[in-house]
Amino acid sequence: MTLCVAVIDENESIHMLSDSTATMNGYHSEIAVKVLPARVRIFDPQETNASGDPTVLPTYFDKNYGICFSGSFTGMQILKSYLDIALASIQRWPFYDVSFSDICSYVQNFYDEVCQRLVSELHVDLTVDFFFSGLCPTAKVVKLAQFSISQNKEDGFETRWHVLPPQPSIYEIGNGDKAFRDVLDSTFCSSLLSAAHASLGRVINDPSIRSVGGNIQYGRFDEHGDFETFGRLSGHRYYIGGVDINGRPHSDRNNLITRYSFIES
Repeated sequence: MTLCVAVIDENESIHMLSDSTATMNGYHSEIAVKVLPARVRIFDPQETNASGDPTVLPTYFDKNYGICFSGSFTGMQILKSYLDIALASIQRWPFYDVSFSDICSYVQNFYDEVCQRLVSELHVDLTVDFFFSGLCPTAKVVKLAQFSISQNKEDGFETRWHVLPPQPSIYEIGNGDKAFRDVLDSTFCSSLLSAAHASLGRVINDPSIRSVGGNIQYGRFDEHGDFETFGRLSGHRYYIGGVDINGRPHSDRNNLITRYSFIES
């Protein structure tokens, strides 16, 4: 997986885009889903009732965040499995307000251990970089962070993260980042999001860039601050990653259909 894009648009709204290519051992598949929601649910400290029995945990915060991955498809799946479990059941300390940076630090703990152990125990590069975005529980604004891993001489790999500034901008990560930036610099559109979308489409359609391809995936935040994802609509085909959910194997399954949102491209 080689190219993911984050956009802070002119209204300071945050968007994520990616292709759908997964790579492994020199082979490529357009089956990957890289723009994903992650539920962040934080509970207040548990109290007891008059009988001394624990009460139901009150919810302090509950929103869907967004993640956009680049790097090893296997590493992404393993890391996302841990984050899905951990982020959905956080308990805060008494009298402690939780910020977006606190949540990022929490994510960093899993990110660092998973990447370090995958590399040291399996002796292959299964590392990932990713964008992480969501509503800050205290500031009540959506923020964007970038998580990355780099090699150093002492310990092998070092993971780090930082919150990106809120000014309108386009960010890209992955092996296709230079090709994307070259195309972006020569693309003229009415908005940053349109420019990012058009540039990603051109890189996907360039046969010389084999590690970037497939269908565009897209995610943004709704009016409630929850991250929502979109597939690609092309004619009568409705793609989630590389799967056309309007195709016969998926639309002829008795009375069950897949509900999803799509953008035309």
